[in-house]
Amino acid sequence: MLDLSLADWLGIGGFFLSLFSIGLSFYFENRRTKGKIKVKIKSLQKRTAKENCVVMCQIEIVNSSLEKRYIKSIFQHNSRGRFGLYFIKTEKNQNQIKKWCQKEEFSKPIALDRGELTLLSYELFYKSEWSRNKVYFKFLVNDSLGKKYQSSGIYFIPNQLPEAPLKPGVMYL
Repeated sequence: MLDLSLADWLGIGGFFLSLFSIGLSFYFENRRTKGKIKVKIKSLQKRTAKENCVVMCQIEIVNSSLEKRYIKSIFQHNSRGRFGLYFIKTEKNQNQIKKWCQKEEFSKPIALDRGELTLLSYELFYKSEWSRNKVYFKFLVNDSLGKKYQSSGIYFIPNQLPEAPLKPGVMYL
């Protein structure tokens, strides 16, 4: 073993150095993609109009990972009962069953640094006959790496939510 030439020792050292660099790149790639985003439904309030009930929902998205995360799109699961599904028309005017409806897609993704949070507000319109039924509701957030993060689902009845303060100049018909 001691009769190896300098070129052989450099080859062995280079081999172990390349193994070390491959392991280090796997470590940093896992650290970059192993993020965690917490999605939480912050508040639910309603505003009633003549024929509609408008539920105002505020969601909180917190980046609790080590790296910066980019939020690409937000989906909503909203049905009567937990296992009800949506019927959505496709481009060919055919009905299709969807579990998640896309609520918003960002052309420029929202960037969240470590520990940052963002609050997003959405409004959901219910007809007066639907506002007496129990509704199951949750959100799904997709990041730029393709990972999906869900909020915990909640049940509520739109008529039994607390009334939101009235903003002057905003009218729902």
